[in-house]
Amino acid sequence: MSCVLLSSLSYEGNYGGVENSLRYLAKSYKNKSKNVIILSSSSTSKKFERVSVEDDITLVRFRRTFSINKMVNIILFPLVIIDLIISLFIIKRNYVIEKSICRNQFVCFFVNLFFRRVNVYVAPGFSHRQSSKTNMTLNSPTLAIRQKVHMLFDFAALRLSASVYVFSENMKEQSEELVSMFSFRKNFTKVKITKPGVDKMVFYPVDLEERDKIRSKLELPSDKIVLLCVGRCVKAKGFDYALQLLVKNKSTHLIIVGDGPELETIKNHAKTINISDQVTFVGACFNTAEYYQASDYFIMSSVYEPLGQTILEAISCGLPVIAFRNNVMTATYEIMGDMGVIYIDKPVDIDIHKVSLCLSNCNDIKYQDLKMQALARSYLFEWDYLADELLS
Repeated sequence: MSCVLLSSLSYEGNYGGVENSLRYLAKSYKNKSKNVIILSSSSTSKKFERVSVEDDITLVRFRRTFSINKMVNIILFPLVIIDLIISLFIIKRNYVIEKSICRNQFVCFFVNLFFRRVNVYVAPGFSHRQSSKTNMTLNSPTLAIRQKVHMLFDFAALRLSASVYVFSENMKEQSEELVSMFSFRKNFTKVKITKPGVDKMVFYPVDLEERDKIRSKLELPSDKIVLLCVGRCVKAKGFDYALQLLVKNKSTHLIIVGDGPELETIKNHAKTINISDQVTFVGACFNTAEYYQASDYFIMSSVYEPLGQTILEAISCGLPVIAFRNNVMTATYEIMGDMGVIYIDKPVDIDIHKVSLCLSNCNDIKYQDLKMQALARSYLFEWDYLADELLS
């Protein structure tokens, strides 16, 4: 039985960019009459099952934790590797893998031991940038060690996989940086650029009447220009910059959907600059579509972002994007070009305030034009396109 193997460290089926990509790729391959296997660690909310079937997709799990005690789990980490290898043996013995697609560098190393010739690594990011002190809020004394280990697995995934895909030019540049750290090779042509998709059955625009109903349901102001940020609360997301959009514009309201180590710091910053009444903190949320549909603009405030799946979700809901043009490492221009986007020159207060005062409400002709441009850009991103490219 010929199958497509999709693998990552975790798969809950409804959370996070990497998990979403596995779910949508699986759906696309099922529509193409392919048999699909998903390899990931055990679900945090269910009893461990090595092999199960959900939505006609075979799930093969390995144990990632063996205790509720973190220190015990660190000591028992070798058992995670053994359990992962057991799962790979089961897959190797029972299925013919036509193509393997992996989205986690650690899992990728072991997948390559079994399926290197057909394994494609679709990189979610690279640790030397993503987990740097400037982008993450981590004060652990083991941070440097963990980052080095992650970098080694990043390099192994690049070096050993049959092919490698990334989602942006800046990710390709990062892959070249990483290779130069571990290898004398000057040319590394294995890495190709592609783009993910977005589920337009979930993320789609609504009319003003429906928007107002959603705002009422979510207890959001009906008479404000509503701005939206979505993502994990870490330094790289730049949510403190998003707050500055409200300082000199009392007609705006900001929604922040996400949780993380910086959340309390962001809340305190909102109090310090006297805009707490203009911000709604939602926390972690699995059904973000309504927040996109309730908003007027999406803010890509990140100073570092490998791609930005949230931009794709936002423009599929017809939201114009506000983003930085310079002094950041993001893929916003690759996604948007000059269509459906308002650029802030640099992440400094004077530039942010300048743009804030120029924001139009939903009835303005300029706003409607931006909205249609954003929606038009969303049609360039389809999961089926990615699924076909990874099989080719």
